[in-house]
Amino acid sequence: MMIHWPQVIVVTIVLYVLIIISLPFNAVYATLFLFAIIAYWSRLPGVGIPSPFFILYLADVVDLLSVIVSINVGPLQGAVFSAFGNFGSRLAGIFPKWWSVVRDSSFQFIICLMMPFIHDLSGGNLEMSMFFFTLIRRILFIFVYIFYQDIPLPNFIGLWIGATASSILINVFYAKYFGWFFDGLIQSGVEFNWLLFLIVTVIVLTGKVVFFGRSSVRWLDQSYILRRLFKGFSQSKRKKRMAVNDDDARFVHEIMRKI
Repeated sequence: MMIHWPQVIVVTIVLYVLIIISLPFNAVYATLFLFAIIAYWSRLPGVGIPSPFFILYLADVVDLLSVIVSINVGPLQGAVFSAFGNFGSRLAGIFPKWWSVVRDSSFQFIICLMMPFIHDLSGGNLEMSMFFFTLIRRILFIFVYIFYQDIPLPNFIGLWIGATASSILINVFYAKYFGWFFDGLIQSGVEFNWLLFLIVTVIVLTGKVVFFGRSSVRWLDQSYILRRLFKGFSQSKRKKRMAVNDDDARFVHEIMRKI
């Protein structure tokens, strides 16, 4: 995957620290930060690997958890959660284009602010709420395209149909089979789920070992990254100076030869 892993590790550590700090005071917010880790890591394949109709990008749980947070904690919290899930993960990857991310993230932010109202209209049914969340989000793409046609119309129609069908199927599936679990964890008064915390920790540590090995702790040191960047920059400048000096030497040699 084309992922900036040092950034991923730093973000993950910060979220773990927030869980530990908030846990003694508010189990709901500690769970929210745990959800943030899950959402963040679930999006990484989508921002690191290109896929037809953005299948991998849509196969995360950012949408589901954003809706659940909006309904149970607050619409503003859910909107901010969705913004973090979208922008935070994209900063660590290279897909899709930033224009698509900004557009989609803006849609989700706005819809999350309306989710308590939409959830009431859906009769409190999480599956229907996810359906309307996804459908409204996809329809907004049409309105934006009318004013800004960034790709040819046939391409847009094919992409819209494929991405819409995929996102609706994925989100409704997640809501039906996993929504009740996450919904129960974030409800006010529910205790922090240590089992889920341990499972997530094992997955994160396994990912760390897979991508860095057992002894790559240096990647946690941001000064190490800066030193590597500075070293690369210095080497580049030194090579340029050597090239200039070589050119000067050849120039002097040509003049002496003609004399």
